[in-house]
Amino acid sequence: AARAAFDEAKAERDAAFARLSAVAMLPTPVTSIEAGLLDASATRSSLSDREAPAVRVAEAEATAAERRIDVERINGRPDVAASVGVTRFGAEDQ
Repeated sequence: AARAAFDEAKAERDAAFARLSAVAMLPTPVTSIEAGLLDASATRSSLSDREAPAVRVAEAEATAAERRIDVERINGRPDVAASVGVTRFGAEDQ
């Protein structure tokens, strides 16, 4: 699952680079963005690290995964049922 998520993220990154190259009408395709460029355009948000959307999404995914584990743990328990019966043997005249 981690490998698939990594491959999906790489594909999304490559698609974003292609869109950036097209929108900026660059003669050569973009393959990376320098850290200085990111630092120059980034502004500090008033959101704390706990309130950042990526953190909230990760926390929600972790909570959902924990709940799926709990459900599977419950479903993994055997369903034990017992049936008890009594048979009386004897003459029918009693």
